[in-house]
Parts: sequence; structure tokens; C-alpha cells
Amino acid sequence: MKIKHIGLLGLGTVGSGVARIIRDHQEKIQNQFGFSVQVDKVLVRDPKKIPEEFRGSFTVVSDYREIMEDPAIDLVVEVMGGIDFAKECLEAAFFNHKPVVTANKDLIAAYGKDLTRQAEEAGVSLRYEASVAGGIPILRALRESLAGDKLESVTGILNGTTNFILTKMTQEGADYAEVLKEAQALGFAEADPTSDVDGLDALRKVVILCKIAFGADVPMAKIPVQGIREVTPQDIQLAKDWGLVMKLLGRIQTSEQGEIFAEVAPFLVAKGHPLSQVDHEMNSIYTQGKASGTLMFYGAGAGELPTASAVLGDLLTICQELEQGVRPVAFARYEQELAWMSEDEVQARHFFHLAMAKDSQSLTPLLDQLGIHLEKSLVVPHDSKEGWTDFVGITELISYAQRQEFMAKVEACDQLVLRSVYGLMD
Repeated sequence: MKIKHIGLLGLGTVGSGVARIIRDHQEKIQNQFGFSVQVDKVLVRDPKKIPEEFRGSFTVVSDYREIMEDPAIDLVVEVMGGIDFAKECLEAAFFNHKPVVTANKDLIAAYGKDLTRQAEEAGVSLRYEASVAGGIPILRALRESLAGDKLESVTGILNGTTNFILTKMTQEGADYAEVLKEAQALGFAEADPTSDVDGLDALRKVVILCKIAFGADVPMAKIPVQGIREVTPQDIQLAKDWGLVMKLLGRIQTSEQGEIFAEVAPFLVAKGHPLSQVDHEMNSIYTQGKASGTLMFYGAGAGELPTASAVLGDLLTICQELEQGVRPVAFARYEQELAWMSEDEVQARHFFHLAMAKDSQSLTPLLDQLGIHLEKSLVVPHDSKEGWTDFVGITELISYAQRQEFMAKVEACDQLVLRSVYGLMD
């Protein structure tokens, strides 16, 4: 029986899951593929922290070159996280003509194009299915199953931490800070939750989805990002009364001419939409295609075994390439020149909530000036400021440019205070 020898970079949560699946699923791997897979060397910072179940199972190293320069190692799996050191390791792997599987979304979002080029020049594979939505095989589906379709949009709940927080706020009427503490206690949120709650984690995944789905290398700085820190129980309740559910979405849409627009922001999703039913720490991606219509992918977006399962899928694909002696095709081969949609073309209905001085006549002329028409509206008592009231409305379709101008003009008006604005998804 032929053996494929693996060098594993990192033995944390995901790394342990990879090692455990390889160990426990040998019989299936051998029966399905005709070879076995073996972890030979593992790079760790502190050998004392290796779980007891793995002691003596492989060689532990502290210098990545012991893996990269070992001719017996067929393939490298990077599950350490971080950017600079991980990039150095991958570049060393390619220099030594070793294919790589990584789950590192930060690295791929920042340097995916450059690393893909290096892998191609070395004649080896670079795969990163696990970098987006954990155990959901979305990148493979976009790259292969939907390759012949013209996608119109890709929308996802891409961060389990924020989805958990918004679900609890919706179901229990709890405050953001209160639920964040609970998420941290349960291990769904880090001690420093910035990357999750400010939308940065979802942003990196959107950058990768832009490349795989639309062939566009979009700089992270180009994509508008809004997190969930400012979401209030009041807005969630007002939205619920109108049949809407709050979700942090990463959304990419394209025009007939192939221009794209991407953003990460809290959206209000109609209760009839499948994404409205995705609760707690689960992830989901919803695609709209000319040929395929609407498709939805749902599952665990993080965690030891779901993410490790995605890593193993890539690992076994590369092992098959090695076994068959075929030259690999770049995982992100699809390339289109980046054409960004004008903000006048990006349209959606919007929910807005603002405080307004009583007897103020400012809002109606402002809406008329900008050509914004309301589908419905509601006046509610202001929660603290005497002499003010709150106005909540849902607009008809408006452009992103109109939304931005509306926000700017409200901010400049001393009789209006903007409390929130959210896009709507039906």
C-alpha cells in the first residue's frame, strides 16, 4: 500500500482535527483511493502542549525547514493561522516543490494571488477550501459545479460569532454587550472579538469568494464594511414587527456587464428567505445563477472537525494528483479584470431609524430632494431625549449612492439624528 507523507504546520484546534481524522479514517481512505495518508512531522511552538493521544505518533519539529527540506514529505498542511510566518512557510514549501493545503483565510485574502502564482511556477497545488465557511464545500462548488454558470450574486452568513450574537438578541431581546459576554464564555467569541464583530473576518472571506466566484481580485480596502456593535434590541424588535430578521451578511452582486459590488454589513432579511432561518453559530451561503437559479449551502462554519474535514478534502485531491502524476490546475484560475459597479447601480430597499425634533419639517423635504419614497413608516417614542421623537421607515428601491447621500444630509441636519440604516434582502 502506497503512503502519502504529510508535514503538518500547527497542532491547535484544526490541526488536531486533521491529525485525528487521518488517524481514524485510514480504512476508508485506503478503500476509496488506494493509498494511505500519514502525518510524519508536525511543527509546533511548544512540544509540551501536544495532546497525550498524539505523543509518539509523529516527529515534532520547531524549525519549518525540517519539513520543507525533507524529500520524504509529499505535502504540507498549514493550520497555524497568522500571516507573515505562515506566508514564509508556504513560500518555502513552493521553493521545495511541495504542494500546500491551508485553512488560513487571512493569508489567502491578503496574498492569495501571489501565492497562487508561486505555486504554479513550482508546478504544485495550493488549495484552501477550509478558508471560507469551515466544513461547507462552497469554494469547490463555485469552482467546479457552478463553473459553467453566470452567477448574479453570492450572499453569505460567514461568521458564526456574529450570527450567534444576533440570534440571541433576536430570540431573547438581549443587549449586544450581554450576549457578547455569553458568546465569549461559550468559546464562540475570542477575548478580543474585533475581527468578528467589526466584520473583518467576513470581509476576508468575501475577498476569497470574489476571486473564486467572479474571478476578481478585490482589495480589502475597496469593500465597505459595517459590523454589529451598533445593532440595538430596539431595531431588532422593530424589524421583527415588520417580518424581518437581522443578519450580518457578506454580499457580492454583479451587473449584466460583469461589474461587481461587494459589502459586509448587517442586513434585514425577510422571514420567508432561507437565510433568515440560519441561527446561532451556523453559516450559510446563498447563490443566484442564470442557469442554476437559487442554491443554498448550510453547515458549521468553524470548529475542529468541520474545518478539518474541508482540509482533508483538499489534501486527498492533491494526493490523487500526486498519485496520477498530473500537473495541477490552479485552485483560483478564474480571472476577470476588476470592474466595480457604480454606487448608482447598486439598489436595495432600506430600513432607517432616526431621531427627529418634534414638529420638525426637515425629513419630508429631504426625502423628496433625494427621490426616496417610503413603503411604510412608523413614529415611535424617543427613549431618552425630551422634545424628540423617533421615525422608522422602509424605503422603496434606492441606490447605494442615494443611501450614502441621505446619511450625510441627516448627519448635517441639527433637527435629525441618524440612529441606524440597514439594507433589506427579500
